[in-house]
Amino acid sequence: MAYSFDIPFNEEAHSLISRAKSTIEGAQGSFSGDTQNGVFAVPAKVGTVEGNYAIQNNVLRVTITKKPFIAPNSMIEDALRRYLG
Repeated sequence: MAYSFDIPFNEEAHSLISRAKSTIEGAQGSFSGDTQNGVFAVPAKVGTVEGNYAIQNNVLRVTITKKPFIAPNSMIEDALRRYLG
């Protein structure tokens, strides 16, 4: 089941996306998208986290579409907020 959450931001969208792409690819993940929407996959110790995002009105809406069973949604959300918030 998909899990969505919002991350408000106060910077230019291209800066946020650039940082996200660099962080995810630096972790051997994949990132494809622009300042409107995209998809990502991030390897974790217990499996891969996959999702998509959309940006509107300085809010990044993240939807996790696949995750390891043992990784709680709150842990994934907290990690993404630390990287992107």
